[in-house]
Amino acid sequence: NVVPLIGGIVLSELKPVHVDEWMKSLRERGLGNRTVEYAQSVLRRALQFALEWELLDRNPAGARFRAAKRKRTVKASGTKVRFLNPEQARAFVAAVSGDRHEALYALAVTTGLRPEELYGLRLNDLDLANRRLTVNQVLAKTRRKKGEDVARFEFGPPKTERSRRTIDFPRFVADLLESEVRTVRKMRQFAGESWQENGLVFPSQAGTPHEERNVLRRFQAICEANGLPKLRLYDLRHTHASLLIHEGVHPKKISERLGHSSIKLTMDTYGHLFEGSDRDSAEKMETLFVGESKAARVLTMPDRSRVADKTADKNSKARLALAAK
Repeated sequence: NVVPLIGGIVLSELKPVHVDEWMKSLRERGLGNRTVEYAQSVLRRALQFALEWELLDRNPAGARFRAAKRKRTVKASGTKVRFLNPEQARAFVAAVSGDRHEALYALAVTTGLRPEELYGLRLNDLDLANRRLTVNQVLAKTRRKKGEDVARFEFGPPKTERSRRTIDFPRFVADLLESEVRTVRKMRQFAGESWQENGLVFPSQAGTPHEERNVLRRFQAICEANGLPKLRLYDLRHTHASLLIHEGVHPKKISERLGHSSIKLTMDTYGHLFEGSDRDSAEKMETLFVGESKAARVLTMPDRSRVADKTADKNSKARLALAAK
């Protein structure tokens, strides 16, 4: 399945688009999704050797397709994303106070970073003075082979060019991140020679990226203990988007903040949450043309019965004056 279609491409010239077209051609031949994904995993493992031998700078069949698979999953589920409402979001931030991963959770819900962006975030990507961060790399994958104490991991570029973005974060999150930096410094000193320096904002006790399952287990335990819905860490990204919509932020700005490839993706995913905004638009027009509110408008409008009485009174006086003449 591999050689006949892309075997003739020079290794250094093999791009993700070639792999994408190859997988598309396999599906067009009638092969099932499992067969296509297996073929892709075989190619990915083969190219991994080329990566380790420094024949390639990145694996063309690597994390890109896991991201594409997640995208297909969201698209298939339509607009039924899960998130915390504003009250629940505030309760969540209060619940994680003092937790080891407090800064990570708070940054997730206030910036909408993807989990792989959080795990790949480096100290050099932070500008605490200006409360700003830049997404320059992501954690492409972690895996632990049987019998290994330490999981293997790889970093890669952001999902798309628009995912490489700069995001501002709140002051209270900056305070948490400053504390996190101090904690990591102590962890590094304690670990000594066993520390694996990767320059991460949220490293494990060994300096390596966290295994998501461990963070997820703790995250869901906190949600359950505080009567919050059982969510994935990725759902904090959905929560952030829904909070921005609730606060009336423009869809284009939301799309840029989330690093979506287009505003269409933002609207396809969250469009149903904007339904109430049409009523808001109508009320804004009401305010613009007739005043602050319906109640205020009623107070400022003249009483029609009094106007009629005054008009009748004036007419009566006019008739009496004419009769007197």
